[in-house]
Amino acid sequence: EKKKNSSIRVSLDSIFFRDLQIGDSDSVDFWVQNTGKTPIQFRFSLPPSSPFKLIHEGSKTIAPGLDTRASIKYTSNSSEIVKDTLSVICPVETIKIPITATPPCPRIIPVKNNINLGNIGNDTDFKFIFSLSNVGMKEGEFNISCTDESVSFSPSDGSISPEKSLEIAGDFHP
Repeated sequence: EKKKNSSIRVSLDSIFFRDLQIGDSDSVDFWVQNTGKTPIQFRFSLPPSSPFKLIHEGSKTIAPGLDTRASIKYTSNSSEIVKDTLSVICPVETIKIPITATPPCPRIIPVKNNINLGNIGNDTDFKFIFSLSNVGMKEGEFNISCTDESVSFSPSDGSISPEKSLEIAGDFHP
C-alpha cells in the first residue's frame, strides 16, 4: 500500500514460505519500485538472528519509475511456524514486511466460498452439495456446523487427505 509521500513501493505486503519440511529450502522474489521523481537509495534489513537470508544485500540506488528485484531465502530447520520482519529502508520511510514460514500442514478450503440457495418455499426441503479440498501437505480434520438448526450437513466432520476433496451434502428444511 502506497503512502501519500512514499518514494518506494514493494511488490509484496507479506512473504510466505509454506509446507517446507526440515532441510527443504525455498526463495521468494519481490520487487522494489521507485515511485518518486528523483533517484533513491535504499537498503534491506533483517534482524541479526533471523533464519531468513537476503540474497541481495547492501544498498541500491534506483532511478525514478524503475524497479529492482530482490530475493529472500529460507531453509527449514524446525517443524514450528517461524516469523520475522524484513525492513526496506530509504531516507524518506521504512516499509516493514512480515515473513512467515510454516511446516507441512493441512489447509482445508471450500471449493466455492458462497452457496446461493435461491428462493425456498416454506415447508420445502432443499438439498445442496458443496466440496471441501485439502490443498495442504498433511491430512486435516474438519467440522461443519450451523447456528440455524434447520440446516444440517453430512458428513459434518471427518478428515481429508492431502490433495483430496470431499463432497458435503447440505439439507435445509425451513
